[in-house]
Amino acid sequence: MTGSCGVCGRPIESGGGPGRTASYCSQACRQRAYRERRRTGGVPPARELLSDLGGLLGRVRLAPGTAFHADVEGLTTRFAQLRRLAREAGREPGPAPENATPLRVGLG
Repeated sequence: MTGSCGVCGRPIESGGGPGRTASYCSQACRQRAYRERRRTGGVPPARELLSDLGGLLGRVRLAPGTAFHADVEGLTTRFAQLRRLAREAGREPGPAPENATPLRVGLG
């Protein structure tokens, strides 16, 4: 066993083959996680993003240049999500903007 399911916490059996490691114990958990991401706009909470970035930054390879470039490119999505959360947090709730044309405009 290599880890636990990202949804229910049950252990995940290792397939032993090459490629990505499993994140979910079943298709049902994978679908549940997919639906949750769709419902929340696909952006994980800021604390989770920071934790992920901390781990990923520690594994960035500086050489060769192609590996460095690939590792940094892999971080861009997480940084974009973090910037989006920060931008939303920085917005002050205020009054709704006024209509630019308060009078009815149009034909008829």
